[in-house]
Amino acid sequence: MLIIKLCFKSFWFWLPVLFTVFLYIELYLLFVNPLLFLVGPIIIVIYALLWEEKRLKAQYGLKEIRVVKSSDPLFSLPRKEKVSEVDQLVEEYKKMIKGKMTKGAVEKEKDDRNEASE
Repeated sequence: MLIIKLCFKSFWFWLPVLFTVFLYIELYLLFVNPLLFLVGPIIIVIYALLWEEKRLKAQYGLKEIRVVKSSDPLFSLPRKEKVSEVDQLVEEYKKMIKGKMTKGAVEKEKDDRNEASE
């Protein structure tokens, strides 16, 4: 036990260990660190932009709806449309359907009246 304590306290025991650690640190700085300096900030910026987009969507209640219109070319990808535009189109469609239904009902009543009078 005394020999082990003397070895651990000796400078000459730690010299090769420290030199090895020094070499590994130098290799790390030479090969890995430049990559981190180039790639690391890019990853952080992309991550921050994604979170900023999510935060804005949550803050303002924005939703994305992907729509493929009948006038789009074949095999085209859905486009993003705002919810307000989609809601407006749905309301216009409902009004159009109600208009057609009321016109159809009015014409049907006229036909019924003509048949009853004959």
